[in-house]
Amino acid sequence: MSTELLIGLQALLALITAIVILLLIIKRQKKTINQLKNILTDVKDDISGENLTGYFQREIDNTTAHCAQETVALRPDLAPEDMAISLRYLVLQAELALIQDHVGSTNTPWREQIKNYVHLAEKITDLIKARVDHATKLLNESHNDELTTKDETIQALETEKQQHLQQLNNLKPFISCLETAATSELHRSELELQLHKALLGVCENFPNSENLRELVYLIHEAFHETSGNTAGPDTEAAANPSAKGKPAFAQSQNIEILNNIIDQQSTTIKSLKQQIAALENQQERDTLNATVETLDSVIQQGSDCIDSIKQELQFEPNSAVSDEKANAVIEKFIEESAEMVEKIHMLSNQNKQLMLENDEMRKALEASTDTDQPLVAGLKLKLESQKEELIALQKSFHDLEQRYLSLYEEKSGSNAPPLL
Repeated sequence: MSTELLIGLQALLALITAIVILLLIIKRQKKTINQLKNILTDVKDDISGENLTGYFQREIDNTTAHCAQETVALRPDLAPEDMAISLRYLVLQAELALIQDHVGSTNTPWREQIKNYVHLAEKITDLIKARVDHATKLLNESHNDELTTKDETIQALETEKQQHLQQLNNLKPFISCLETAATSELHRSELELQLHKALLGVCENFPNSENLRELVYLIHEAFHETSGNTAGPDTEAAANPSAKGKPAFAQSQNIEILNNIIDQQSTTIKSLKQQIAALENQQERDTLNATVETLDSVIQQGSDCIDSIKQELQFEPNSAVSDEKANAVIEKFIEESAEMVEKIHMLSNQNKQLMLENDEMRKALEASTDTDQPLVAGLKLKLESQKEELIALQKSFHDLEQRYLSLYEEKSGSNAPPLL
């Protein structure tokens, strides 16, 4: 009985041991099967290309995230670091496209493998050409800017050269006057006239020289007044025998001054016509043009009066003017002529100021059309004022001419030739 029990227990122990061994073998087999399943899954993924595709997609996203530009596209004006990011992005895209087009293929043709890289090479070639063109454009623009700057500099130097030549030409009469005073035996009145013209030429070298011109005119007038007060007829005749029989006054210088001022008035009127032509209102433009035409006619009449007086001054009477009444008339004629010259000079200055005001009016008209009527009215008022001044000037000329004619008829008598 104990032997059988012992055998049974041994058999049971062997069975339990076998079961435990089988359980251990089954567990190990399950682990091995799981490993084989994982290997099989990896093999399937490798065959399908999903792992490689995911890798390239992650790298593309990482490359895009490091791009500091608005777009990762390849451009010729990129910095080296940004261009490297764009090139890596294009290469990763080419590899990803190759894998996606040939998933599971074991023998991909070589031309298919490099097809995307051929496109990439074409883009790089175009990029190189674009960079060369961009650099060429920058160089051309820089060169053109330098040429433009040089041309402007040359033009400015040429303008400055012309101004210096003009100033030199304006100084030549002054130098000639000094040389004449040192070498010739001209009368001091003739030398003073040359000096006066030379000083007027020097005034041309300075802008806004109205005060200087006025001073030159005053010096010129003061010389003649001083000469008339200090030198009597006998002294003048003794000092200059050739002057015997000529009038005791010399207004040719004043006549030339008046002619110059008349020319300046004509230039001012031309400028006013140009400014009036720029106005937009046709009715106001016609009205102002009529006013300017009347003003031009008045100036022309004044010029005719000056020419007539100049022709009269050129006549030399047979007998010298010695009558006290005639001398008084002559002296008054000289004084009124000097006052007229000064008045005309002041009127010339007013005309220049008017031109400046007209420029300001024109700029204001261009900026705003709402103020057109007040500005045009102001310009018209200025023109009317200038017209009245010139009419008064013409009247003064006429009065002086009548006085001179009376003196001429009184002292010359029937021997005088007819005046034009």
